[in-house]
Amino acid sequence: MTNIVPKFESCKLTFMTKDETLISKTRSFVEEWNSDDPFFMAKTSGSTGIPKNTRLEKKYALQSVFASQAYFHFDRMKTMGLCLSPDTIGGKMQLLRAMAFGLEILVFDNERNPLKNLDRELDFVTLVPLQVQAILDETPEKPELCRKILIGGAKVPLQLAEKLRTFSTEFFESYGMTETYSHVAIKKLNSSTAVFEAVGDIRFSSRDGNLVIHAPLLGIDSLPTNDSVELLDERRFRLLGRSDFAINSGGYKFHPELLEQKLEGRIPVNYFIIGEADAEFGECVTLYLEMDYSTEMKQRVEETLAASFGRYEKPKKIYFLREFVKTESGKINRLASQKSALER
Repeated sequence: MTNIVPKFESCKLTFMTKDETLISKTRSFVEEWNSDDPFFMAKTSGSTGIPKNTRLEKKYALQSVFASQAYFHFDRMKTMGLCLSPDTIGGKMQLLRAMAFGLEILVFDNERNPLKNLDRELDFVTLVPLQVQAILDETPEKPELCRKILIGGAKVPLQLAEKLRTFSTEFFESYGMTETYSHVAIKKLNSSTAVFEAVGDIRFSSRDGNLVIHAPLLGIDSLPTNDSVELLDERRFRLLGRSDFAINSGGYKFHPELLEQKLEGRIPVNYFIIGEADAEFGECVTLYLEMDYSTEMKQRVEETLAASFGRYEKPKKIYFLREFVKTESGKINRLASQKSALER
């Protein structure tokens, strides 16, 4: 197996952090990769359940890197930035890309604005939407120091995507999961297409409206997902939302992500929509706001909802939660946040 999976002994790590735990985890992955074990461990995101460790094959991870290389051209780069936890598949794959192509990788603190002290140019950086928003709010000049920024871990809100079009930096949104070793599709946010395109030789189909991934290079024959899509052809799709979050209210089916888009730029705090069991309708649409209760805000939001939604899709309940539960990759954990609010 060591003849199939190469070792990368001369990894060029530059630590922009003093966090000893982060430094240790980064070095540990490099050592783990260079061991004789054909597998490595990665932690799932936990967005729909409890995060868990899973064993992944190194040979398929490397195939994922080469598939991405055909799209991003890592061989023309010199530097990368790691702003994600080395525990996650996103962090591990960013490290592996740099290792495979002999690039210097700058390791930043895993915080909301990891680039706040960046003072040099980087070719390729990976971030989650929460980090991108914080960077734009606090240090909007920093993205210009990065040639390409890949955003993953959660859907990029439309309002944020619109802001990114004003930059010379190339921004990309990724679609993937731990089981696919990284992204299997990419959407270029600087363009007006708003379509995910397959990476490498990966193909897609749909089953009951949900995406199915065909990626032999990753050891995947047919991987069903819980993501509802509009399949354009075997290599392109539009993402509609997660079917496991779909709300069936009185016979009408709603995707929370699509409902949330109607509120973008109209509610000044973080929010999400989710279904709740209802005796009359089976489920009802509910809205959660990340803030302490405010009579003034509730009235303001109710007026916004009345102007934004039709009769059946309008949220019937509004909940206030001081802080949403988030996954390690920065995604809102809807189920855990809902549970926290309802148990109060």
